[in-house]
Amino acid sequence: MFNLRHRISFRLYLAIGLAVGLTFAASLVGWFSFDRLGIAQSKVNEESIPEIAAAFAVAQHVGDLVTATDRLSVAATLDDLDNIRGFIAEISPALQENVSFLSELEEERVGEADRLERIRTNSGALISNVSRFDSNILEHYEMTRAGDDLRLRLENARLVWDRLAVGAMAAEVAYWSQVSPESGRGDLQGFLHFQEAIDDVVGPLALAAIAVDPMDITQLAQDFREAANRAEERLAELEHLPIHLNLAQVLGWLVSLGDGDDSGFQVWARELTLAQQRRDLLANNFEIASLLNRDVEALVEDAQARAQAATDASAQATAVGRVLLLTISIVSLAGSLMVIWFLVSALLLRLNRIFELDAKDGGRRPGSAGHDGRKGRSG
Repeated sequence: MFNLRHRISFRLYLAIGLAVGLTFAASLVGWFSFDRLGIAQSKVNEESIPEIAAAFAVAQHVGDLVTATDRLSVAATLDDLDNIRGFIAEISPALQENVSFLSELEEERVGEADRLERIRTNSGALISNVSRFDSNILEHYEMTRAGDDLRLRLENARLVWDRLAVGAMAAEVAYWSQVSPESGRGDLQGFLHFQEAIDDVVGPLALAAIAVDPMDITQLAQDFREAANRAEERLAELEHLPIHLNLAQVLGWLVSLGDGDDSGFQVWARELTLAQQRRDLLANNFEIASLLNRDVEALVEDAQARAQAATDASAQATAVGRVLLLTISIVSLAGSLMVIWFLVSALLLRLNRIFELDAKDGGRRPGSAGHDGRKGRSG
């Protein structure tokens, strides 16, 4: 074994083995570094970036839905309403898809279940609110048309009554002043009482048409029914007048505006109720959007933190690989110098000795002086 260490072949094999080992070690370090870079890049590409993109998409869709509900409430025409509803029909499924995508990405992560459940719940609530808001707007358009029609009918009935009342009073005064002033005075008094009753009937309807609180309309409807009963009683006292049929027709128009399921009180109260529901839905939408944005921002921050952690791990692996490769390079350089110093120098020294021995042996070859001497002695 001691002699083996000093043999050139052993040293040569040792140097080659060392070079191969260092090359293999450098390959391992490079593979390790690239593997760590690949893992980090995979985490960023397959997890962090899609998660951040989906989270931003959720935030964008939430904002679009909230804005769309605002636009629904101020849509000027049915065409505008249809366009906004079509936009909502596209955004709502997109929001659900991105929420489902986030759920699939993070369903196995510790501590994310509660947040994801809130996002699913709040996004579902937002979509439900927008759907209810859409239904509210459609009904609002119907109630607005019906309410405007009732207001127009009320205005026409008042105009007809005003013309009828003035003409009737003038005719009664002219007639009874000639025939029987005493009797005419009583009919005129009864007519004035009927006019007061009509004013009492019109008053609640007019106030209900401009009311701002559904509870006020409830009280006005009760006042209207009481006034309508008094007007019918006053009308019965004027049954003997020729104009009685016209008076009854006007009173019937006014009563029809305030009675039944499609009465002004019902329609105008429903208008106010729908308006209050829209305000509540809008406020609720803003609250839900705030909660969703808070959770989405937390998701983005976590995704960015994971991406940063993966980047830091990659940078650390790269730094370690750089140090290891530098160390291997230094060891390789030192090994090369040692090989040159010990192996090549020893090899050259051996070769020089061989040449010297060959040179010395050259004087004792056949044909030399020594050879001739042996021949002389034999002779």
